[in-house]
Amino acid sequence: MLKLTLTKKEEQVEIDEKVYTIRELGGKQRDAYMDWMGKRTKVIAGQVQGLTSYDGLQTYLLAMCLFDEHNDPVKESTMADWPSSTLSALWDMAQKLNGLSGEAIEEAKNA
Repeated sequence: MLKLTLTKKEEQVEIDEKVYTIRELGGKQRDAYMDWMGKRTKVIAGQVQGLTSYDGLQTYLLAMCLFDEHNDPVKESTMADWPSSTLSALWDMAQKLNGLSGEAIEEAKNA
């Protein structure tokens, strides 16, 4: 028997001695992100060939699921000047936690 939970997954990460939480998105939020990504996907001859724009690629997702020590969402404008290595690590965590991958984005585009 498959057992599931309605409790969202979350992971904590420390950045400069402050604790942040990455939370699993709800279904509607995940769909909104997938739709946003699908509109940026370049498709040639039915195959995904890349993205039309990388602007906000990481911070858009993180703004939906990254929370500060006061449980407030971290704004994209706050993250805009964070080091790319930090953003990439957080984005990888957020994608993994939310079941997002290249295959999922391609599937959403072709739906």
